[in-house]
Amino acid sequence: IFREMIANMLAHREYSSPYRATLTIYKDIVVSENWNIPYMMGRITPENLKPHSKNPAIADFFRQLGWVEELGSGVKKMFHYCPLYMKDKNALPIMEEGDIFKLTIRYEKEGAYTTHDTGKISISTHIRHADKILELIQENPKITAQGLMTKLSLSESSIRKIMARLVKSNIIERKGSDKDGEWVII
Repeated sequence: IFREMIANMLAHREYSSPYRATLTIYKDIVVSENWNIPYMMGRITPENLKPHSKNPAIADFFRQLGWVEELGSGVKKMFHYCPLYMKDKNALPIMEEGDIFKLTIRYEKEGAYTTHDTGKISISTHIRHADKILELIQENPKITAQGLMTKLSLSESSIRKIMARLVKSNIIERKGSDKDGEWVII
């Protein structure tokens, strides 16, 4: 997975920009960013992928190394391998193309699901609820607190506490108004 991230950073970078390519590893997330001249805007999935070579010489070099079989194979590999290596078998990479190409991989470190009693709810239960909320936001960014309450069978206060922690941890943010806005996974 990391090889694909780094190969992506090298092969698809816009080298005319001084913007630094970054690979940042956090406790439960890895994010790569690099300057880009977008071919399309927004989230990239295997379904909407339109393969094209941004740096043909680098792509050819990777092909000679055996790292690349065909254009777009890195995206397909990321979507194939991420669920295999993650505890959450539905974990998928988040690829967003704009002036900056951003690739986000979420993972749980070993022991993330151990239970510690907090008196009200175990930490492992809280993490599972937060993970489920992130999945629901990924499926429907306009989902409401009421929608989350219905799907997860949790109280409004529980949903609001979890959402506040996700916002405070810079995992999600709200774009737009409460009525017409949507949640964005950062």
